[in-house]
Amino acid sequence: MILFDEYDKTFDEKKHNCQAEMLSLFDGVSAGKKLFVITCNEIQSLSQYLINRPGRFHYHFRFLYPTADEIRDYMEDKLDKQYYDEIENVIAFSVRMNLNYDCLRSIAFELNNGLKFQEAINDLNIIRISQYKNIKIIVEFENQATLSGKIKEWQLYDNTITDMSIYLPDNIRPLSYVGEYIGEFPMNFSNNYIDKDKRMLMFHVTNPEPEYDIAYTHESQDEEKTDEGKKITDILDKLYIGQKIKRIYAVPSDQKDKFRFF
Repeated sequence: MILFDEYDKTFDEKKHNCQAEMLSLFDGVSAGKKLFVITCNEIQSLSQYLINRPGRFHYHFRFLYPTADEIRDYMEDKLDKQYYDEIENVIAFSVRMNLNYDCLRSIAFELNNGLKFQEAINDLNIIRISQYKNIKIIVEFENQATLSGKIKEWQLYDNTITDMSIYLPDNIRPLSYVGEYIGEFPMNFSNNYIDKDKRMLMFHVTNPEPEYDIAYTHESQDEEKTDEGKKITDILDKLYIGQKIKRIYAVPSDQKDKFRFF
């Protein structure tokens, strides 16, 4: 077996045409009893004449970021049992930012030295360099009615309480109102956690009452409201006012791992 490690760096196609020249050496060697293996960090940096050419390289393996279950297994293997209570914090952070095994190894080292995860992560060379995204949040009531909102990705782990703008779901809002804003909802980010059974990022329910926009409550006189405003007031009365909150969770994205949200 002949291994080319970090092929994309060693043979940088942007600097000169070295990948194409190297590939020409592989032509005609299939009859020989040799196994050629290459590794790369960025598949986009490989030559177009190498990708989708199973006649040249027959197999392709991608090593993805560890899932929440894999993170838990790894940390249980590496951590002393007295620090197991920090594992859920690591998993919750991995929802915010993908962690590779190099990151996990460093985190485990710090935790085994007695540091809390929140202390360790502030000093480790683990940072987010891509753009922060919005995370969709669902507030579900006991009667199964829902409200939606959005928060910034960085808020998932910053231990704050902040107001989140809330909106009616599309299936019940008046047709002329797109994503109608109806008020604010206090979100507590100090103890978000993973629901292992439902495989979702959850937020602790302190059961605060949403602060509905006064324009849609009975504090405003009906004659002051538009027809759409009156409809929203009726919707709030029927579905939301006085209802207890059942759960608050982040909406998973359409990705391979249900624990990933962006």
